[in-house]
Parts: sequence; C-alpha cells; structure tokens
Amino acid sequence: MGRNTYEIMAGHWPDSDHPSARPMNEIPKVVFSRTLKSATDWPETRIAGGDTAEEIAKLKAEPGKDLVAAAAPRSCTP
Repeated sequence: MGRNTYEIMAGHWPDSDHPSARPMNEIPKVVFSRTLKSATDWPETRIAGGDTAEEIAKLKAEPGKDLVAAAAPRSCTP
C-alpha cells in the first residue's frame, strides 16, 4: 500500500473492535513510500522506500504465500 492508504488504515484498524481488526493488525504489511519516515502507528508494518519494482521482487523472494495490494484508485492508473 502507499502512504495515503497506510495513513487511513493505520488511523482505523489498531483501535477497531471490528471482527477483522485482529487479522488486519497481525498480518505483515508493507508501505511503499519515499516520504513516510515511520510506520509505528500500525503493528507489523514496515516501509519499502526504494524502487517499487525492486522492493516487490524482494518481497516475492521471501518465504510465504500470496501478496495482496491495497491502493487508492490513483495508484492503479497510468
């Protein structure tokens, strides 16, 4: 996810009592941003600040299963 999506979600999930809050807070998350300096507002979140394609390649090389992308609509347009 990008910085904007992170800021919206980090403002909601950590204190939410929604049934999905626990898994949302426990899964590892990556924020793709060159401007965000800290991602401590939401547990299990790290920042990938380098080239996006290279950062995604690193994530794919890690053990685990699928990657899920959450993004604002403008992130998905050319």
